[in-house]
Order: sequence, then C-alpha cells, then structure tokens
Amino acid sequence: VAEKNGCISEISRYLFNEVCRFISIENLSVYYIRACEITLPVIELMKYGIVDEIMNVVSEYGIDTGMIEFEITEDAVMTYQGQLKENMQRLREEGFRFVLDNYGNGYTNTEMIIEIPLSLVTLDRRLTQAAVSSKKADTLLRCTTEMIRRLNLKIKAERIETQKQEEKALELG
Repeated sequence: VAEKNGCISEISRYLFNEVCRFISIENLSVYYIRACEITLPVIELMKYGIVDEIMNVVSEYGIDTGMIEFEITEDAVMTYQGQLKENMQRLREEGFRFVLDNYGNGYTNTEMIIEIPLSLVTLDRRLTQAAVSSKKADTLLRCTTEMIRRLNLKIKAERIETQKQEEKALELG
C-alpha cells in the first residue's frame, strides 16, 4: 500500500533512522543480538544517492554497519541490475549484509542467489511447514538447505510453530 501511494520512502527513512538510533543507545549484546534486520524496499535500493544517505545516518549515530542486515524480497532478485546492483554492491562493500526473505515462496531464480551479495536466506514458512507432512517437501527442503550451505550462506527458518517443525529445523541444522 505504501509503495502504491508514494509514502514508502518516508516510512523507510523513518524506520532506518529509528533502528540506527536504537542500536546507538542500546547494548544489544546483552540480549545476544548481533544485528538488526530492516526491510529496504527495492524502490529505495534503486535510487541514486541512497548509499550516501544510508552512510550519513550510520555516521550520525556512530554505529557499525555490520549491525544492520537489509532484508530484501524477490522483487530485488528479479530486478537485480543497473543502479540496484551498484547500490547493493556498494552497501556490501561498506559492511552491510543482505538477507533474502521468503525463499521458496515464488519464483526466485537460483542464478540470482549467486549474483546478489547475500549473507543469509530466510526459508518461507510454507516450505518448512510442508516438510513435516510431505515427503516431496521434505526432499525439497533438504536439497535447498544443502544448496544454501554450499554457497556459504546462513539459513533461517521462518515461523517454526510446532514441535515437529522445530525437530525438522534442528535436524537440518
């Protein structure tokens, strides 16, 4: 909705500022928090000058760029070229990390996982939920986690809600 009515930029900037402010005043290591994930809409990532804007905010609050992981969706994967690609590469060089959200819930091209500078892949909840009751889904989940590991990426399972799902997630690491 926010993207359609044009206020996504304001919301994104506000949230990013608040996350940076929070990181600067809280001792997150007490809570065993190593980084904060924040969604960065593709439309923002495609803007010329966004890297400088982001770096200015981080500098203002004096925080380490490694404390921030930008969560991206399939939209970024599908449009990874031009200014978007340049911005993501520059942000990665500055020490930010990228997390692909909801992998397994759409049309993510595995070739793009190789191209995009990701550090973590979040598995979609439907894949993790289906794996406890479907042999095919279990096989797909096992192959997916193996592929992601071999690409030296971290994996996070989304919305583990039952004991069986937890056991499956622990079994797969």
